[in-house]
Amino acid sequence: RPLATGLDSEVKELGKLLAPEMSFEVLDVDHDKVIGLPGGFVVVPLKVLSRLKGRTELALALAHAVGHIVLQHGVRSPRTDSEILIYIAPHLPMPPMSSLGAVQKLNDVEAARFAAQLVKSRL
Repeated sequence: RPLATGLDSEVKELGKLLAPEMSFEVLDVDHDKVIGLPGGFVVVPLKVLSRLKGRTELALALAHAVGHIVLQHGVRSPRTDSEILIYIAPHLPMPPMSSLGAVQKLNDVEAARFAAQLVKSRL
């Protein structure tokens, strides 16, 4: 459910500075990270806001989610052997979970670099 508070306004204001073409919403959902969804929708769980220390951390968390969207993590074609394993995993007798973790880590590093550059250039 949506949250109508000053926190919601702050998230939307920062979001529009970082990625004006995307939508940002604070929701009371049970999730531990800001979520970037394909199509440009960023969900900020209320409990995540309580852990952030100031506007810069909030901006970086939002920009990280934007990075996952812009970089099309999870919706683009595989680029590496590890990513190819993820796409064929449902057809294997036992999914290669270590490959999945490696791809997620690479995606997080890529999104973190994107976030740092985005925040630096827009704020």
